[in-house]
Amino acid sequence: MHIFIEDINDNAPVFSRAEYTASISEDKSVGSSVIKVSASDRDKPGTPNSQVRYTFQGGDNGNGSFYVEYAGG
Repeated sequence: MHIFIEDINDNAPVFSRAEYTASISEDKSVGSSVIKVSASDRDKPGTPNSQVRYTFQGGDNGNGSFYVEYAGG
């Protein structure tokens, strides 16, 4: 019997910057982009372990005022 391990989730995503900061004016149009974040994962490309998904820390989205692209950052 042979068992092949394709990948394990042993690499955490790494953001391109240590910290992101943004501000937005009150008159900004609904749906405007505020900030784009980016992270990469060194797990085997094309596997579920290499996919990076984004969300608000603690689920706080400003009472629905903000939206995060789950897969795009």
